[in-house]
Amino acid sequence: GTYVPGDCTYGYDNSYNRTCDDIFSFWSERPEDYYYNLTAGGAVPPAPGSRVCPPAVETGKIYAWGMNSGYGQLGLGDTTHRNMPTEITAQTGFTSISAGESHTCGLKPDGSAWCWGANNFGGGRHGQLGLGDTTHRNVPTEITAQAGFTSISAGGIHTCGLKGDGSAWCWGWNYYGQLGLGHNINMTVPTRITSQTGFTSISAGGGHTCALKGDGSAWCWGKNNDGELGLRHNSSMNAPTRITSQTGFTSISAGQIYTCGLKGDGSAWYWGKHDYGQLGLGHNSSMNVPTRITSQTGFTSIEAGYYSTCGLKGDGTAWCWGRNNNGKLGVGDTTDRNVPTQITAQAGFTSISGGGVHTCGLKGDGTAWCWGRNIYGELGLGDTTPRTVPTQITTETGFKSIEAGGSHALGLKK
Repeated sequence: GTYVPGDCTYGYDNSYNRTCDDIFSFWSERPEDYYYNLTAGGAVPPAPGSRVCPPAVETGKIYAWGMNSGYGQLGLGDTTHRNMPTEITAQTGFTSISAGESHTCGLKPDGSAWCWGANNFGGGRHGQLGLGDTTHRNVPTEITAQAGFTSISAGGIHTCGLKGDGSAWCWGWNYYGQLGLGHNINMTVPTRITSQTGFTSISAGGGHTCALKGDGSAWCWGKNNDGELGLRHNSSMNAPTRITSQTGFTSISAGQIYTCGLKGDGSAWYWGKHDYGQLGLGHNSSMNVPTRITSQTGFTSIEAGYYSTCGLKGDGTAWCWGRNNNGKLGVGDTTDRNVPTQITAQAGFTSISGGGVHTCGLKGDGTAWCWGRNIYGELGLGDTTPRTVPTQITTETGFKSIEAGGSHALGLKK
């Protein structure tokens, strides 16, 4: 992140003061306190008794593009599509974003969650925005029923968030039990999962949800028609259920109808629907237990999309596999792949996000690159022409994260 030391002045007591770019500074006579808080700032130790500042919390503005009709998932105050990144001016100061099928959510430094876009789907009363009703919103709207979130994940028609105490909270569509509440009733406000706690990450998929605990165990719940819960059976579950066949996961991603997990050794494991090769196993047979990709290893991040998957390696290369009818694998054609295939046209990616019909990636210099279908301008390139290789968005740069949704995308700037 970016550290902003701020304007620190000498102090004469041990009190906490609201200074230094609106973050807490403190008085210290110990150089080690200074190093702990400001090593990244590049300054030398101060004299004893001087006031020093901890790192500033990095916040930014959201830029959105792509499909916006009917729901307002771009958060721009209207329902007009955009084919270039457009700043959301109604709210700023976000620290993270998550794009779902037709809705979007973001967090602010105070732990408040803000959601916008579709709040029901197909006429159902779903409430995936968590606002206590089922009315769509076309600007970011704060969830007032709960706060204190540390992460948030927007899925197909439901949303889940974690708090600092490891509790998981879900809301929205619950037909398959994807909210993990022990029942199948839709919820329009964040509702706590009481049967399990101690979660460190969570991912909302199409009709299921998965989460990790600190011991590396994976827990999944919701729809399981194709084995996407990884439980050796195909029965849906309405409460978090532990995957017992594998452990040691460091990250997990729930896709539309499948799931992927990453282990510390860089191995990728997949389970669920496999009709387009999205599990990367070299065949197209579905799996209801975590199964290792043996053709490639060394992944540092992976993300499950709708029917395609992408992963990054430590050298910045991007690898994609699965359905490719819109060119969203970025390999220069529209042929499906059932094993990880390297994108050779571009490298140097630091993050990647797979949407419904497109994919976007971020490089270390803050440039955003997108590829795949582009009917609604979801690639952000100023036109509606599809691309089969990563293509840079040139109208905006300086992004620190990027998210691809159903047919829209968003970037968070520093």
